[in-house]
Amino acid sequence: MFDSVVMKGHGCKPREHFNEDEKSIKDKISHQLFWEKSSFETSLANNPALIKESTKELKALLRGVMTEPAELDRILEVDSFINSPMKYIGEMVSLGRKLEEVYRTEVEAAGKSVSSFPCAYFDEAFEHKLLENKPLDSYYKKFKGRYSERQWLSMEHREGVYYPYPVMEDDTFSVMDNWTAQNKLYQSLAKAASVTGKPTPLFLGFVQPEVAREYIREYSGFRDHALSSNILHTKYVHDLQLSLLRQSELLDDELLEKMVSMEGGGNGSLWNSLIDRNCLAPDNDCFVGEDAIQHFCLSLSAPSQIYPLISSQQLSKSVSLCANKGSSEQVVKLYHSLSHDSSEISEEQARNHLITMARHINAVEVSMISANYKDMIKAGVHVAPHFEKKFAEAGAPYVETHPALKAIEMFDKSESKQLCQFIADKEIEGIGKKVFDSQIKRNWLGIREKSADGKHYVLKSGDLISKDYSVLLKQPNKHDLAPAENKARGYIGWRESEPKGMRQP
Repeated sequence: MFDSVVMKGHGCKPREHFNEDEKSIKDKISHQLFWEKSSFETSLANNPALIKESTKELKALLRGVMTEPAELDRILEVDSFINSPMKYIGEMVSLGRKLEEVYRTEVEAAGKSVSSFPCAYFDEAFEHKLLENKPLDSYYKKFKGRYSERQWLSMEHREGVYYPYPVMEDDTFSVMDNWTAQNKLYQSLAKAASVTGKPTPLFLGFVQPEVAREYIREYSGFRDHALSSNILHTKYVHDLQLSLLRQSELLDDELLEKMVSMEGGGNGSLWNSLIDRNCLAPDNDCFVGEDAIQHFCLSLSAPSQIYPLISSQQLSKSVSLCANKGSSEQVVKLYHSLSHDSSEISEEQARNHLITMARHINAVEVSMISANYKDMIKAGVHVAPHFEKKFAEAGAPYVETHPALKAIEMFDKSESKQLCQFIADKEIEGIGKKVFDSQIKRNWLGIREKSADGKHYVLKSGDLISKDYSVLLKQPNKHDLAPAENKARGYIGWRESEPKGMRQP
């Protein structure tokens, strides 16, 4: 639970299992849902010097890319929003509502019977375990010049991140395999979060900044492909961040352009400083357990902390908890805070609205959890085999057999990391070409078919991939998985049984 932490400097430890006798439901909800200070301020509350250092860094960077005082204020608003749950949760409700509408449209277009979005709580499908993802000494040496005093001090306390490991039924089949086999989500989140209504480009690993900016300008965002094999920097985190900022009217194309600009201070860009913080330093890690979640993790400023928060499903659970157990005053107050509706409302109406809000938030959580799980399978099937010989020769062969667990093990055992925690081992070089080259359409002479703009190759699935194999453009209304990627699902198989480990919210 959100209150189940012990603050110690700027490092945190989860408490023992929450005891209902120790705290009343009222106190529990108050700690969870009415905490309005930014997570950054809270986590460093015992060290004012570090807070001052952080503010100084951000302002120095802002002066390098902003020309008007009003722009500076706007960026500080973005920083406040992305770090304040009571601000962004309401926008997440709106995104979830839109997601469900897209889902119903896609189901109908597919000729299926229209049903409600398959909301669920994956309580028994995953187990959060500590993933030791400390950077190697080579990482520190290579990027030392990018770190501030505050970031170096933060890294001294870094222990890892709690990550959702899939619970297995046997060596080759997980509890989550049942659910993904029986529930197709039609890329509903990607389409709901997109400005164009089409999924944003998928980047395969590190994409050169000038190339990345060109795609971001055209599509107003991007996602990270499964073959990047960064299980912390998951696919939908940037779609989520940018969508919430747009809905709050804090982000437009002009500001996005400045955010991804490489101008500014030593930290490189506003993008890194605001919404890709673990690209600067891994000082935003979180600790998530069944009943413990670090306050710092409530920030949406760093991808490595967003997915553990989303996968814990504590946001929807907390709103649901308040709807069912909160006092009349708490229920009405939370509804007004999340909906920005100041009109009078009865306790019963507020409770019903909060239950609906929890379902919309759950739809976002379910979409991200399902997509990331399938992405881990793709990484385990297509990337992990390239590391097999290397790990065996080092005397540390794979222990796991399920591809999702293999992807986690591969990330843990990789020897080198780039910024943002992308695997940089030589085995991953050219992975896009290794997987997608055989999927490109060719004429009878074997010449690759190009897209109308001449910048991409056309895949047999109808999707497009850049000529350097670093960017994949998924086309609307295509099957979620490209032909080779279907092997990932075929590897698992499917059982005619009721999904286990899931319960309806």
